[in-house]
Amino acid sequence: MLSELEAVESLFTEGFAPDYDIYLAFGHNEEITAQKENKGAFLIARELERRGITLGCVFDEGGSVTHIHTGQFEGYAAKIAMAEKGFNDYEIFHDCAGGHSSRPGQGSALGAVARGIVMLEENSFPYRLTPLTKMQLSAMSSYMEEPGKTVFADPLHHEKELIEMARQDPELDALLHTTMAVTMASGSQQSNVMPSHASATVNCRLLQGDTSESVLEYIRSHIPNNLGVRHISGSSPEAIRDIDPAGPIRTASDTLKELYGPDTLIIPSLMAGGTDSRFYAPICSSVFRFGSLLRDDRWGKAHEVDEKIPCDALPTGVSFFRAFLKKYSRGSQD
Repeated sequence: MLSELEAVESLFTEGFAPDYDIYLAFGHNEEITAQKENKGAFLIARELERRGITLGCVFDEGGSVTHIHTGQFEGYAAKIAMAEKGFNDYEIFHDCAGGHSSRPGQGSALGAVARGIVMLEENSFPYRLTPLTKMQLSAMSSYMEEPGKTVFADPLHHEKELIEMARQDPELDALLHTTMAVTMASGSQQSNVMPSHASATVNCRLLQGDTSESVLEYIRSHIPNNLGVRHISGSSPEAIRDIDPAGPIRTASDTLKELYGPDTLIIPSLMAGGTDSRFYAPICSSVFRFGSLLRDDRWGKAHEVDEKIPCDALPTGVSFFRAFLKKYSRGSQD
């Protein structure tokens, strides 16, 4: 966000006068779980739509630029996410009489929920390839070494090897199926009280082709009959749109190659995480999840302990957005 603000402010200070409109839209609750109608980004997008405004392109957090050094390739690669998986929360729960922990009988409500958790983790969604993921793997094969190079270049004919690689690589695994992660659980508020209600939250990231309803049914069919399940929040993933190769993606590609060299690889990708950019789909056909920063191994991973971005990475984002905004024009995108 700071890179975007600095890019725009510095350009205007220099007298930059674009022939198009620029909207800086930052929702107030992007990292807070809320119903869609209460999300700041949704309200902004809905207001733009009400005014009859369509956008040429949207940039949000997501992919980055990395330096690649392998026996196959020396240079830079930029991952631009063209779509993202759907964010959905579900709750599995069990209700019973509860009681005192000194007389547990045949088990507790929390134990029943735990059995459901184990069954879900033992029955993950089957792997499958979407056209976008296939495109991403093929592009990544350009810099990979064997045996992964052959597998990524032609994943349809190396399904067994790809699945084996996915089981060892959470990032690859997330690209190939809808995922389920049990992230929260609750029971009683005291150690000597057996809960009358116990629950666990299952955060699911839906691959295109699955829906909020189909995942609800999948969970229901893979937990014991004495458990309940309900959908808490979220929606089905946005469909993957065809991107006009002569549109804004070309401007982004040309900008990156000017900054990092003509051999820079542009990798269309699927984002496993969620962004606010999904709310702009009704008014924009070119939505890019691309933060533009040059990333290295000093970064801390998202939502992990010591998550961080080195300060000296921020100017790379400023450079990209300054160059992109100067190159972009309304006429060139028609």
